[in-house]
Amino acid sequence: MVAASPGSPPKPKSIYYAGQMVTTAQADMVWNNDGHTLWLRLERENLQIVEISCPGTDACQSRNGCVVQWFVRLYGFDCNIGACAPEEKLEICWALVGDPNYLEEAQLWFVPVKDEVFHAWMTSRLQT
Repeated sequence: MVAASPGSPPKPKSIYYAGQMVTTAQADMVWNNDGHTLWLRLERENLQIVEISCPGTDACQSRNGCVVQWFVRLYGFDCNIGACAPEEKLEICWALVGDPNYLEEAQLWFVPVKDEVFHAWMTSRLQT
């Protein structure tokens, strides 16, 4: 399984999932499901990220290029807060807390689209 790293992200306030906005009560965080994909390779018992595909949406752009690529290249699975069975192609949702032009002072979290708990949570927020 692709498991979450220790620690928990702040609870989101503004969330976009499948093109719809969802709100909760904590820090501002926008969840994006815009087609970012991680390509993985299992080498013995190590899961490696070999490529990060960016769909080129405006939401992920910064002066450093794609914020998802920047964070995942630098921190890898430490940005992951979800779990699912490992696959060669892993579609993700992502959220950035902070200014996209000052990534050194920001934090990015991603979760696999197939994460059952996250999917159920997002679906319940869309229905309220």
